[in-house]
Amino acid sequence: SSGINAEYGGILPLTVDPSSFLISPTRKPSVVVVGAGISGLAAARQLHMFGYRVKVLEARDRIGGRIWDDQSLGCCVAKGAQIITGCINNPATLMCKQLGVPLHSIKDNTCTLFEEDGEAVTPETDRRTDFHFNALLDAVAEWKLERLNLAKARNENRDTAATTSSKVSLEEKLAELHKLTLSQGRQSFTDDEKRLIQFHMSNLEYACGAPLNKVSAMWWDQNEEYSQFTGDHAFLHRGYSTLMDGLAEGLDIHLGQEVTKIDYSGDKVIVRTNKDEHLTDKVIVTLPLAILQSEDVNFNPPLPDWKVHCYNRIGAGCIEKIAMKFPRNFWAGKVKRADFFGHVPSSEELRGMFTIFYDMNTPNVDGPHVLMSIICGDALSYRKETSSANIVKNCVSLLRNMFQDVPEPEDFWVTNWSRDRYSKMSYSYMSLSSSGKDYDHMAAEVEDKVFFAGEATNRRFPQTATGAYLSGIREACKIVERGYSVPEI
Repeated sequence: SSGINAEYGGILPLTVDPSSFLISPTRKPSVVVVGAGISGLAAARQLHMFGYRVKVLEARDRIGGRIWDDQSLGCCVAKGAQIITGCINNPATLMCKQLGVPLHSIKDNTCTLFEEDGEAVTPETDRRTDFHFNALLDAVAEWKLERLNLAKARNENRDTAATTSSKVSLEEKLAELHKLTLSQGRQSFTDDEKRLIQFHMSNLEYACGAPLNKVSAMWWDQNEEYSQFTGDHAFLHRGYSTLMDGLAEGLDIHLGQEVTKIDYSGDKVIVRTNKDEHLTDKVIVTLPLAILQSEDVNFNPPLPDWKVHCYNRIGAGCIEKIAMKFPRNFWAGKVKRADFFGHVPSSEELRGMFTIFYDMNTPNVDGPHVLMSIICGDALSYRKETSSANIVKNCVSLLRNMFQDVPEPEDFWVTNWSRDRYSKMSYSYMSLSSSGKDYDHMAAEVEDKVFFAGEATNRRFPQTATGAYLSGIREACKIVERGYSVPEI
């Protein structure tokens, strides 16, 4: 069992008797949850536990949303989330333990970096460049603190006072600070080190889900102002599916129900889909940010300006994955059973193309030989213009420069989240016009009838499956703790 804490939106040991919250048989509020991703299932499960009538509407023919585990290559390769970021006290970790899902800790210090000619980056070069890049990020943080202190001295609101500073992109600020280091003669860099800096830039674009020239230098890491989950990151070799199935068990889930309109103009909320019409007291909307931005779902009355402006300010980020199954493991000799290895781009223009390769074989198991890599940043335009077969061809060509005797892959797939009808994105980021406050506005309900959940509504833990999960718990808490009830008709 899990209890609730509305202020922190998290899972805590149950300290109250759930029956004290249960609604009497004659007063049973109904809730429709739009979306069967992890946030929607979390909200539905929590409400179901407290006796609410809950119906989940999902446009796809499966649950999970942007959590989508694929078994077609002989092992689980997630097309969406597959990593838990920070295992200590993380509710995803707790659910894995409850359901017997094994976790594999990811060790960053085992990542070997290779140039395109196959030469491994020396430990000294790796350490020196890593130190410099982290120093640049520290300098960005100091610049941000100066801006916030100046706003405080002027008695200005911290979120709105930094609007001008927010227009500075993370790429622009990093380049400025890097040039400052060079001009002061404190450091010089070899060509190898310059390429390695591009590797780190690419990794940051992977983390942000967007090209750094679109990411706010002021707010890109706004969630770091709050305590984050600590400990190792962990890989779910069985994927998140077991967790999703556990959350979905016993819930009233309707697949193939594409929501087209949410009418909250009357006492009841009417949720219309491509098939049916659903009458409810409350609705929890867990649509991806990009779907809200595209206005694929009509709201009546239209959502208030403050809501529309905030979801249009936040960036809808995207990364794509490529997975390839090979007849043999050709990388083991160089990589030494590490969880992943890195590829240093030969130029800034190639940044974001296959920078990281994950070995998807379960440790200590003689399974299929599968590599998974990432396309991110400006390289996403290449994905939009190129067929999956040609992307794989180019990736294999790169691997053949790095390793000897690389065979043709037996099977492969490449994601296309940016063109996925029901997501159009991967995860959110802080754009040049946004601030952390926008996440709070995203989480705010409208007229006590329309509630919102999803990773883009969680200021503390955006961009993660855990953040999405906690947002669903948060919205369920609002409905339960406010004691909503209606007379049964």
